[in-house]
Amino acid sequence: MTKWAVHALAENTRMMVTGDQVGVTLIAPGMVDTPFWDNRGGKPQHPTMTADQIADSILFALNQPPGMDINHIQMRPLGQAN
Repeated sequence: MTKWAVHALAENTRMMVTGDQVGVTLIAPGMVDTPFWDNRGGKPQHPTMTADQIADSILFALNQPPGMDINHIQMRPLGQAN
């Protein structure tokens, strides 16, 4: 439910500021291999993405031409079911 709340907050913010020429982008990654997992028993047994892959998607959203806004990027590693 928290993920849907974040999505709704981003969309609501986008609608509020779009008239001011402000873009809002929600980046929603799947499982990422980061130090977060160190305190949880090690790397997950499921496929993961790297932090660099997430950074690349953020750069993609930021590097759009003037007047273009990427609203939502959702990505998962191949093989991650949910």
